[in-house]
Amino acid sequence: MAAVQRGEDVHDLNIVIPDQVATSSLVYPMPSFEYRSCIETHGQGSCLCSEEGCPVCTINDYDFSVGQCGSSVERFIEYCKSPQSSCSKGVSTPDPIAIECDHVPSSSPVSTVVAAVCGLCSLPLMVCLVWIVCYGQQRFLRSSQPLFLVLFTLGGWLCALSPLSSFGLNTDSRCVGMQWRFHLSFTVMIGSLLVKVYRVWRIFGNVKLQKIKVTRQDSLKLLSCIVGAAFVLLLAWTTLEKPGAYSTVEEIPNVGNVNSLVCKREGTFRTVVIVYQVALVLVGCYLSFQNRHVSGDYAETTHIMASIYTIALISGITGIVASQDVALSLCVLVMGVGTALSSTLAVCILIFPKMIAHYYGMDVSRNQSVDGTVGGGKGHQGLAITVSPAPTPVLVTSSYSTPVPTNYEEQHIKRIRDLEEEVETLKAQLAVKHSIASPMS
Repeated sequence: MAAVQRGEDVHDLNIVIPDQVATSSLVYPMPSFEYRSCIETHGQGSCLCSEEGCPVCTINDYDFSVGQCGSSVERFIEYCKSPQSSCSKGVSTPDPIAIECDHVPSSSPVSTVVAAVCGLCSLPLMVCLVWIVCYGQQRFLRSSQPLFLVLFTLGGWLCALSPLSSFGLNTDSRCVGMQWRFHLSFTVMIGSLLVKVYRVWRIFGNVKLQKIKVTRQDSLKLLSCIVGAAFVLLLAWTTLEKPGAYSTVEEIPNVGNVNSLVCKREGTFRTVVIVYQVALVLVGCYLSFQNRHVSGDYAETTHIMASIYTIALISGITGIVASQDVALSLCVLVMGVGTALSSTLAVCILIFPKMIAHYYGMDVSRNQSVDGTVGGGKGHQGLAITVSPAPTPVLVTSSYSTPVPTNYEEQHIKRIRDLEEEVETLKAQLAVKHSIASPMS
């Protein structure tokens, strides 16, 4: 078979033998010089050398790739022409498109702000915790049960730091651990407040004039039940519903399907945990509202009420904003700042007045003694109020070995007189009933 080879002039063709030294096959009809030049430049089969020309480019002729998340909490979709495409003109290469990240990087400004707020909020909480441990055995603080103050402050400190686990790539351990840290620490914090306000409500809500005895062990049992219920619900959520990081496909207009790795937060048991914690806050608000009539000398009841309402207000606003269809960065920012602020303010509202009063030498034991353990058994701090149904006078005993302040004593004297008047009224009613029943007998 003969073959051709071009000479020095593009128009010169030489028939050469053998075929191995030829640059192209001899075809009939002979292709034009322009076509052969195009083939040499663009390759055999190029649409640029065909009579029809290349097809017009469309969006389907471009492939896209999703970049990594940056500090702006955005990732960019970048386009490039598909290797299989031979189009020309038409739609040009699209500009990059920014979409939201599926997580908040640790290097983003949002994470920096949240970390700074959490760090600043943790400082006063640590000061409160150290102060309670140092002065917990002092008389002015002992009646407030330092153990529950420590648990309350410790729970608030852990809750304020829990938003720090919201940053970084979504993994199974991070998604599950983040929920456990927040919900358990929040339950310990609100549970400790609820136990304290419940004890105040028990003594001043004693409308039946019965003996009331609430020891520290009783309060610990109640707190253990509150925290244990949340633990069981979280354990059921983790075991049965298998939360963690899972892949989702999001359809982006004019782009296509984009894969994302997100944390699974939905679930029946997690919803029950949230409802349970909301119920604890509402019960605390109700009991503290019932205690509003307690004498103003018992200032701690006012501080407990302010702490609970602060948690309810800030948590409610944070939850409403986070539940809206907002950007992930805004949701993490609002949740992180709201959690840290509510925990810190709640602890400071309750602890700072004690610290200030102690610093200025004010005796605050009269303002806190009502929140001590109610009951006069041996080995228990607190107060026992016994009202006998018979004409026996009302007996008020105290297990404190230290002298009771004057104002504190006046309050209980007034309480005793009120109870004595009620007993006298009951005696008179019994006497009237007895006199009516005697003639009939």
